[in-house]
This record gives sequence, C-alpha cells and structure tokens, in this order.
Amino acid sequence: GGGVALFVCGEIDCREGLPNALAKNKYPSMEAAVEATVGHYIGGLERASKKHGVKFLVLSVCPPFNPQYGTRITATKLFNKELGRRLGDRFIDISDQVSSP
Repeated sequence: GGGVALFVCGEIDCREGLPNALAKNKYPSMEAAVEATVGHYIGGLERASKKHGVKFLVLSVCPPFNPQYGTRITATKLFNKELGRRLGDRFIDISDQVSSP
C-alpha cells in the first residue's frame, strides 16, 4: 500500500451516458446527472483507496474541440467542476493545456 494511482473517468459519460440519461428523463437536469455520476465514481474510488491503501488522483475529462458539441461541452465543464469541488487537491485539471480558447 501507500502508492498513488491516477484515475481517468468521465469521457464516455460526457459524450454519451449523461445526454442519453437526460433524454430518457432519468435526471431532472444535467447538473443532477453529473452530481450523481461523479458521486458514484468517487464512492468507488474511496472504497478502493481504503481497501488497497492507495491514494488516488483524478484527471479532468478532456473537452471536445468541435463547438457543435454543445451538450458534450456543457457536460464536460460540469463534470470537471464537480470533480474539482469534491476532490480538491486530488483533482488534476489539464483542460486549459489540451484545449484552445
């Protein structure tokens, strides 16, 4: 134990899972869908962290480049914001380094 693991999550959720869940009325808003999804990821990571004695860091979801993907862009921004809010210094946001202004 005692190691550090880098976890990457959310790209498929932001691209497909969250918009599809909203279309099926599983959540009242994108914010609610993101909060629930991020909560599931963090819960699982915290359980794994305790079980294996590993600290986890989470990398941001890379934003899409095509401005036509409005829903995906919104989902990605909300997802990263929620990860940052819940994880603090365990969240590594590289969005600015991998996207254009």
